[in-house]
Amino acid sequence: MKKLLSLFLVFCFFLPSCNKDDYKEKCFLDFKLGMKEFEFGKISKQLTLQGLLQEKAVKKPYEADKYIALYQFQNINRNGFLDPIFLTDRLDVLRIFIGKHPDIGETQKATIKEYQGVVEYFSEIYGAPSKSTKDSKTEHRSTIWNAGDFDVIVAFIPMYDLTGDQIGIYFEPIGELKVKLEEYNRQKKEEWKKMRFINYRLQH
Repeated sequence: MKKLLSLFLVFCFFLPSCNKDDYKEKCFLDFKLGMKEFEFGKISKQLTLQGLLQEKAVKKPYEADKYIALYQFQNINRNGFLDPIFLTDRLDVLRIFIGKHPDIGETQKATIKEYQGVVEYFSEIYGAPSKSTKDSKTEHRSTIWNAGDFDVIVAFIPMYDLTGDQIGIYFEPIGELKVKLEEYNRQKKEEWKKMRFINYRLQH
């Protein structure tokens, strides 16, 4: 038991860490790739109180209510629903989708005109895109901006997930930020694995 406790205390000194300075740039509103999950939730609540985000409850039988944050793109008068990705406990990718989502009352599929409106929205923020593509057969389109340590990708996705045409907006880390997040996640998963082992040994 003493040996396990000593291992646990030593292990705590080597938890993966990242300085706040590693994640300086905001990718959308006040969100930053690499921010802690609890910070993401805290900022979501603040933005909701400020009226910049809306919060919708998704109610399903026998499940706890799930809350989805919505952002209104005023130039196209459509809501985008935020879908953050946390591979461990930091924000790895921020996704926003525009299109059908029956659980929150969105019944209309996205259109190419709305896609063009979203491209204009981000062009005002990030300037001219670095790349644009269009598939004449499928109508799939994408526009990409490089924003320093992350890319902003806006895609028009025909028949996304059988829910109809959808617009996807992706904030994805690149370069040094991507490397830092990958290393952090690798260390964090190893930490969780060791913690599960220690808990198991303490209980048996």
